[in-house]
Amino acid sequence: MDQLSLALLSGFGGAAVSGAAAVVVPLITGRHARLQEQRARNVDEFDRRDLRVATRDLLLFLDDARQAVRDGRPVGLGELPDAMKKVRTAADRCEVYGLSFVHSPSSRDYSRGTPETLGLYAYMQSVQEVGRLVDEAAQSSGTPNGQLLSRLNGTFSRAEQARRQVLGVLMDRMAELRAGMGHA
Repeated sequence: MDQLSLALLSGFGGAAVSGAAAVVVPLITGRHARLQEQRARNVDEFDRRDLRVATRDLLLFLDDARQAVRDGRPVGLGELPDAMKKVRTAADRCEVYGLSFVHSPSSRDYSRGTPETLGLYAYMQSVQEVGRLVDEAAQSSGTPNGQLLSRLNGTFSRAEQARRQVLGVLMDRMAELRAGMGHA
């Protein structure tokens, strides 16, 4: 093979490699970006799910206790502090999305009164009150009176409503983040 043929073959080979790189590199880069975006969405969903599950599990625990009170069965609330801690931890994990869950009214940030803070505070206050009422009913001899059961049911309903408020704010924030990702 002469030098001209070798030069042409080298040129075609180089052009083929360059052409392939021009097609393959953006595909690989785009695939990597899509994978990163999917991972970020999965983390969003996981954190949101954590808060949803923690608040639901706490309400289910209290509902079981409420049912035991109505049935006159013994009630144990020993798990209540740990369940409340799980809710607070799950809420804290959501702060990376711009939500600010302040857990104590003594905090200077609490005065801002963000919807998520007010919702979480109302939820936790209702949960504590349900626990107190369950404990009060469990301490009474015999079947608790109708007034106490009515207060217990009303407070439990307020806890459910506050949970919906917290999760609603979280869903709104997730929608905002997704809209921002779509326009980026």
